[in-house]
Amino acid sequence: MEMVIQLRSDVAKAMQGAADLGEAAGELWKATRDLEQELDRLGISLEPVHPGTQDAELARYFTLSETPKLDPERILATLRGLDAVTAAYVKPQAQPA
Repeated sequence: MEMVIQLRSDVAKAMQGAADLGEAAGELWKATRDLEQELDRLGISLEPVHPGTQDAELARYFTLSETPKLDPERILATLRGLDAVTAAYVKPQAQPA
């Protein structure tokens, strides 16, 4: 099972090191900090789905490391409640043609 989240564009840039949070507007800093704190609390890390892409839309997608002791739906519901997250879902399994 693969869990995917879509972040706001500005937060995605910050998470990939393309934005300087030291100079970021207060709202961006808070949204990014809240996301990082929640990920730490859950013991989850993010990996870009399309690392190094220059496409701003594709750069918004990340996969989550799986945490076997936590319910995936609970994790996703928690992340959906964050200002930084625009979508969170379990990627559907590929179906044979």
